[in-house]
Amino acid sequence: MTENRRWTKQDHEKEAAEAVVSSFPEVCLHQMRDAPDADLLHQDGFHVGLEIVRTADERELSLRKRLLAVSDLIQREFVAEAVQGVFRVYYDIQDMFDQVDKRAWDRTVPKSLAILFKARGAVSVESAELVASGITCIAQIEVEEAPRTFVGCGWRTTTEEGNTLAEIALASKDQKLARYRVKNGDHFSQYWLAIASLGPGTVEDGGFSMLLDRSFQTDYDRVLLINHASNGRLVSAQDVTPMRT
Repeated sequence: MTENRRWTKQDHEKEAAEAVVSSFPEVCLHQMRDAPDADLLHQDGFHVGLEIVRTADERELSLRKRLLAVSDLIQREFVAEAVQGVFRVYYDIQDMFDQVDKRAWDRTVPKSLAILFKARGAVSVESAELVASGITCIAQIEVEEAPRTFVGCGWRTTTEEGNTLAEIALASKDQKLARYRVKNGDHFSQYWLAIASLGPGTVEDGGFSMLLDRSFQTDYDRVLLINHASNGRLVSAQDVTPMRT
């Protein structure tokens, strides 16, 4: 009998742990656990605590269904007004996330966009011009001429200095590390941090470049960057531990 079930947080953590042990043959997976997420056994006989963090912009993940629905509304209005072209609408994630009256926006903005592009033709437009026309929550619309109508869905995010996804992950996990050392005593000789890299639901906001350049500080003994395959699965890991002076 086929069993259907949801892919859980524990499944993701095990997939990440397996990607680590497949890339670093000096360790094997002893067991999955809590605080930290996995117990690895080193070939030299000591245990390594593996903490796993999946980087994803939760705002985009929570808005994905709405962004697709809104793009469909815009396409319907464009078709109704005979506006042709390929339109890539990049929504401002924070503005969309902060929306109070979504229904009013849905009623007015798609119609306003159809009127705007019917008048100006298939020409790309930036946020400032859109705001001047009373159109909010859209960072940019890229347009290509075409004998058809298609509206694609994208997004833009703005990251303040010190708030990249990777920096947030490092800060939160460093805070936990001190507690792990107290709780687990001398069971773990080392603690490794595994960070999932770019994949579905993630954005390159400068944090991953920081990891690859090893230009960060951490209390973990090793920091690993886990790589995604094209299907989003975690498949391998690389060492990005910064040099310590």
